[in-house]
Amino acid sequence: MGLILTEIKKSLNKKIIILSGILIFAPMIYALMHLKEYDYSDWLSVYSNTVGGIVALLFPLIVAFLYLAYFHQKISNRFILYTRTRRNIESTIKISIIVNICIVFVVVFLMMFVPFIFYVYIEPIFGIIKYVPENSNLFTEADILKAQMDHYAFTQLIGVSPFFYGFIYSIWVAINGVLWSLITFYLTLILNNIFLGISIPFVIYEVINFICAMLGFPQYSSMIAIFPFNIGQLSFGDPFVPFVVLLAAVVAMGLYVRRNISRMDSLL
Repeated sequence: MGLILTEIKKSLNKKIIILSGILIFAPMIYALMHLKEYDYSDWLSVYSNTVGGIVALLFPLIVAFLYLAYFHQKISNRFILYTRTRRNIESTIKISIIVNICIVFVVVFLMMFVPFIFYVYIEPIFGIIKYVPENSNLFTEADILKAQMDHYAFTQLIGVSPFFYGFIYSIWVAINGVLWSLITFYLTLILNNIFLGISIPFVIYEVINFICAMLGFPQYSSMIAIFPFNIGQLSFGDPFVPFVVLLAAVVAMGLYVRRNISRMDSLL
């Protein structure tokens, strides 16, 4: 545990902290600066516009840079090779994977949860946003609640409570962020090339979105599974189809790295 905490402290340099702050607050600030360009019916509409834009489009790139840049620097400086005298390479990589998971999960969770908390609980105190639900033929609180629950994937959870939806959805995005970051992590190890390790998952992410849209199955695209805001309500199980595929890819790559770790050029 001590080694993991030490590694987390080392990886959280000034650049990563600044990047994390930008990722958490910039989309919300941008949305607030452009309020006049949209008619929002409720907090869900402005929230979906905040987190479902550039963040959704560049998601694999965003999660890759949170830890991989630091890890690549360690590889480039032969740091991992030098640690062999103190602990075996498998333990070093395992610690790096755990640190990657922790950092990506926390940052991505906050990227989703902080805007949610602001729009649902803080903004109403100040009345910054003028909602116009009547433009969407919503005239009562019951109308708005029903529209929210019928709008996107997972919004059925709003029926339990808005907080429950925001918390569970933020965890969902964070888990997917971890999986995409592990794809880039493993590819960088396997290919010994950080550019390919980062760019290949991003290209795959975008190509899958395009192909699914062209074939008429947008609900199974990698982006819609995580950010289901550009499509009508999905069945509760639809987002789990691409999730299972992604999870299987991560497991397969993890097993490959584990079995071939001693022969990888990136670690020699």
